Amino acid sequence: MLKSFAVSHEEAISDHTQETTSTWPASSARLPPRTRQRSALPPLQGHPKLAAHIGNALFAEEFDLSFFQDKALDHGAFSPLSVLWPHEPAWPAPIVPLQVGVVQFPIPSAKRCYKLGQALRRAIESYPEDLRVVIIATGGLSHQVHGERAGFNNVAWDERFMDLLEKDPATLSEMTHAQLASAA
Repeated sequence: MLKSFAVSHEEAISDHTQETTSTWPASSARLPPRTRQRSALPPLQGHPKLAAHIGNALFAEEFDLSFFQDKALDHGAFSPLSVLWPHEPAWPAPIVPLQVGVVQFPIPSAKRCYKLGQALRRAIESYPEDLRVVIIATGGLSHQVHGERAGFNNVAWDERFMDLLEKDPATLSEMTHAQLASAA
């Protein structure tokens, strides 16, 4: 059975090459239209001790976890990180990837994810070292990358969602999968 939540406990996260699609005009001598170009970023450093602490704390709060190593991270991690952080010649700090499986059912409910966030905060606050920690969450609100609604964005819902996330996350946590899907 697949676990809904997974934590990486690697020292180095280096298998991270991502593909990007370029749409240069056909007259461009640099790239023909729709060419896939590999974009190499410097290796990320993990924080195995913090990852183990988070994993153990979440497990103690009855979250079933998988731990992973040697799993490449994709654009869901590298796109926001490369915009938020300088990364030449290296990334400024280690990361602890935590993935929530939402592609294949059964997937966690909004309430379960909200509780995960609360438990994650307690885990980080209970870590014995004094660290500065930032949590970055990525994923689509209403954007669809496959299927008949590919490319559709419901901007009004995205804005409402972000407002609720900031001011009233408990309301979001009560929404069902069907309600979230139809709103998006």
